[in-house]
Amino acid sequence: AEVAVHDVEWKRRAERCCAERHIGLLAMDAKLASGIVRATPDTEHPQIVWLESMWVSPESRRKGLGRLLVNEILTWAGLNDMHAVK
Repeated sequence: AEVAVHDVEWKRRAERCCAERHIGLLAMDAKLASGIVRATPDTEHPQIVWLESMWVSPESRRKGLGRLLVNEILTWAGLNDMHAVK
């Protein structure tokens, strides 16, 4: 389904990742995207952050990349006095 997403929508999503107390991480393998993760704070409880979306390329699966991305979100949440919901 994501293949059909227009570039304008991808740009909008990327801009949301740059908002205050939001995070989006992209893992690269050479020049190819191999994983992405995004987390956002809860609207009612800003000390809670939700892991909102995650994707790992088929070639990069079962190699620990997903775990690395999740751990980066957990580290970021801790540094920002937030608790991630897994």
